[in-house]
Amino acid sequence: QNIVEYALFVTFFPHLIAGPIIHHKEMMPQFLEKRDPRLNMDDMLVGLSWFVLGLAKKCILADHLAPMAERAFAAPHSLGMAQAWLGVVIYSLQLYFDFSGYSDMAIGLARMFSIRFPLNFNSPYKAINIIDFWQRWHMTLTRWLTLYLYNPMALSVSRRRLRAGKKVSQRAARTISGFLSMLAWPTLATMFLIGIWHGAGLQFIIFGVLHGIYLTVNHAWRLFKGEAALRRERGAAARAGSILLTWLCVLLAEVFFRANSTADAVQFLKGMAGMHGLRTAASPVAHLELVLAAAGLFIVWFLPNTQEILGQAGAAIRSRYWRWLSWQPNWQWSLTMGLLFFVALLVLKNQATFLYFQF
Repeated sequence: QNIVEYALFVTFFPHLIAGPIIHHKEMMPQFLEKRDPRLNMDDMLVGLSWFVLGLAKKCILADHLAPMAERAFAAPHSLGMAQAWLGVVIYSLQLYFDFSGYSDMAIGLARMFSIRFPLNFNSPYKAINIIDFWQRWHMTLTRWLTLYLYNPMALSVSRRRLRAGKKVSQRAARTISGFLSMLAWPTLATMFLIGIWHGAGLQFIIFGVLHGIYLTVNHAWRLFKGEAALRRERGAAARAGSILLTWLCVLLAEVFFRANSTADAVQFLKGMAGMHGLRTAASPVAHLELVLAAAGLFIVWFLPNTQEILGQAGAAIRSRYWRWLSWQPNWQWSLTMGLLFFVALLVLKNQATFLYFQF
């Protein structure tokens, strides 16, 4: 039985194999402990709902956004400003729903067998800064990066500074040399490596370096700005601005992540800057793409995520406007999940694949 459970884990959540979550603290006790071999009905209901919500994200949302993103990135030289911006927004939503759906399906499938996977996706487009983004996006990979790449490099720098008679305190990190060696260097090196991990092309390296620069700037802002100034930036307007700025930075990096080459990425960015003109196609297809982009952004920015809807992993819907979305094991939710599952199967495409399967 334990072998079957571990095979399930390896098959449906391969990104977690290299991570620390399979260490003794989280996963291994679940495989080693003696448990009731019978299915737990509560876990089955929660897991099935989690799986269906993930399947819906993938089949109903991500797969229908994919052709629109493909058209935009197939001809970056001919995109006007509006077309380029719409194209990258569409791709960002495709990637979001594809990866979120993949994570939800894996977590839900495991939960049906009373195996609790850690969360891997927590509304990253709601992040207020790039550090917060990486704590919400591919959370298990972030933990692996922190434990096995960033921390050893940072520790090595600290040891070298101590041997040289230099301090490693927070005050030392507020100096230019201290910040560059203790924070900037391990951050940039880690994200450079994560760029290579995603692909061998130069565009993936640029993607990683861009995120390294974002993180470095974010750390510098936190370190040098001061807590009093940071508290003044926590109002509703400042928070909305921070979310928008973070998302725009992520969009810029996603152009390199998606483009077929660095040259194509540069041409796409020129289109976003209006260097290919401001034209847009006033066609039914363009109008549909605009509507879908607006709907997708509403979902990712304003609606609760899967774990909040299901009330799992300590998450719950806090907004009074969306309390009616809270999942309950009743006939209404059973009917809703059944209809959602039927629609997802109805629109399921044979050629559909998960974007992250290529990494």
